[in-house]
Amino acid sequence: MRIADPLSHGFTLVELILTIVILGTITAFALPKFFNQTTFDERFYYDDLLSASRYASKLAIGSGCAVRLSVSSGGYSLTQDSNCNFSAPNYNLTVSRPDDGLAFSNTDVPDNLSISTDQASIIFWPNHQVVNGSGATFATATIQLSGERTRQIIIYGGSGYVQEG
Repeated sequence: MRIADPLSHGFTLVELILTIVILGTITAFALPKFFNQTTFDERFYYDDLLSASRYASKLAIGSGCAVRLSVSSGGYSLTQDSNCNFSAPNYNLTVSRPDDGLAFSNTDVPDNLSISTDQASIIFWPNHQVVNGSGATFATATIQLSGERTRQIIIYGGSGYVQEG
């Protein structure tokens, strides 16, 4: 029976140091990409605006009154026609979030996120149709959010369908 040499097992000092250097390099360069708060803030804002767009469509159909989504570089807001008068709408009723009752709006745009749209005012009608602020129909409205990653929201004028772009 052969007895193993106790010095021939384990790692050398050089191997341990190289392992620590490699792990340190990965930690310094790769981990910040996974835990970048800006990425989470941008995604939250995008999801919030997407949710607002879909809610506006459903609320217009469910309530029978038009709902306006106003989008600008400073944020978005949802308002509803308070008297359901389609010939002379009055968008002075603030739409509340269904979960907490707060206004369905968000002006807390992340610093590096820019918002652009081809329709600043998007109005959802109860008949599934969507028009712009002038009352003109359109094929699609695109809301683009550009930051670390570019994301789009596409709203179809003929059906009121809201899609991630």
